[in-house]
Amino acid sequence: MKNLFRKNSAFTIVELLITIAIVIILASSVVLYLNPVQRLAEGRDSRRTNELNQISAALRLVYNQGKIKGNSQVVYLSLPDSSATCGSYSLPQLPSGWSYACAPSATYLNVDGTGWIPVNFNVIPGGSTLSFIPADPRNTQDFYYAYVTDPTDHTFVVTSLLESEKHMKLAAAKDNGYDAGRYEVGSKVALWGDAAGLVAYWPLNEGSGSVIHDYSSSAANLTAYSLVNWVAGKNGPGVQMDPTISTGCTNQNAGIYSNSLPAAIKNLPAGKFTLSWWNYLPSNSGVARVHLATTIPVTSCGNCSIWNRVNSVTTNASGYSSASLTYSAPSINVWHHFAYTFDPISGQSYMYVDGKQTASGALIAGGNYGTIQWVGIGVYTPSCVDSIPGQILNHVRLYNRLLSPVEIQSAYSSER
Repeated sequence: MKNLFRKNSAFTIVELLITIAIVIILASSVVLYLNPVQRLAEGRDSRRTNELNQISAALRLVYNQGKIKGNSQVVYLSLPDSSATCGSYSLPQLPSGWSYACAPSATYLNVDGTGWIPVNFNVIPGGSTLSFIPADPRNTQDFYYAYVTDPTDHTFVVTSLLESEKHMKLAAAKDNGYDAGRYEVGSKVALWGDAAGLVAYWPLNEGSGSVIHDYSSSAANLTAYSLVNWVAGKNGPGVQMDPTISTGCTNQNAGIYSNSLPAAIKNLPAGKFTLSWWNYLPSNSGVARVHLATTIPVTSCGNCSIWNRVNSVTTNASGYSSASLTYSAPSINVWHHFAYTFDPISGQSYMYVDGKQTASGALIAGGNYGTIQWVGIGVYTPSCVDSIPGQILNHVRLYNRLLSPVEIQSAYSSER
């Protein structure tokens, strides 16, 4: 009887293990069934990264033959179009001097130099490693492959927006590029920063020291003064305004600041631009988060000319005229992604919080907004801090163009 009991007991354990395995398999199937959209997006992103890697590898072989082709300040797209400048599509605005290029539908996949990448892959010894040039799985005005090259040194980058958070974190966040929502690969991924109009990128992730590095081609480094703490930030180190920093115009020689800026940043108010950043807000009292001070004076406020508050952005033009964009104060003690777009040409500004447009506001028609004379992160200036005690900031970016809603949503999703 003892032997029989032991056999039955062992058999019961086996049955239990089999049952658990079946439940796990069924649970996985249910998850896939319940979230097919995300799984399909992950599948497209997997294809994107694989195909862009294949294109990059082929371009490196062409580079070895000295045959990389393409014009400077041109973004070549995988979209087929009878218009050589992709005029059939509503595409994101490019920086001044840049243009799009598309190939006709009859040839856009060709590898002989007539395709969407204007490179003859047949010069590779033994022939092209690509039978055709891949195009994005969606290939729409929001999702497409892009190619940029620098004819002076024949460097290149190929890139695409990604859709799934999984691949944004697995691929886009680790490709050494500066756009967290894109997969960028090539011999010089920084080329995409220029094509995207990135004129400043301060990750604020140094972890120590007083130099805040700008990773864009502008190289506009900032200085960390007192009452700046290095703490755990958004996906890595971040900067905190010390809890003892003042909420008023007090000289504490504190915060992050520079008044030595290149023309690419100074001249932003003359045209369209986008400012984005991550912020952890411990309270809704206080003012300064990221401040762009222009040469336009404001009554009783000095140079509060692009004045970023907890729930509003005030823009000031010459003649002491001002316009405000207001929105509901975001929740505290959590991270939020902010993106502010400024378009004096259309006379509109927009605020996006966590990837969604939360407010719009009219700018001053024909207003002269001057030029930016300093940038304050976490403070107005070191001598007039006007800060939010304990706030943490990360990943401040400035673009000399308007990011599209899809790009802003992707930037939020990639780093949240």
